[in-house]
Amino acid sequence: MIIRPEKKKDYRAIQEINKLAFGGSTEADLIKALRKSGSFIPELSLVAVQKGEIIYPPAFQETR
Repeated sequence: MIIRPEKKKDYRAIQEINKLAFGGSTEADLIKALRKSGSFIPELSLVAVQKGEIIYPPAFQETR
């Protein structure tokens, strides 16, 4: 397994993983909104990849 920064080409897989994990699109939609927000930190948006597939998409953002 490797951990690397997410890429735009990963967005669809990340969305699907979140939908499956949480049983709906609320969390997936939140991730999309966070990417557009001023508190999004791209360097902290990482994915875990195993055998060429994303297996976990953690998301981080600035908090106040």
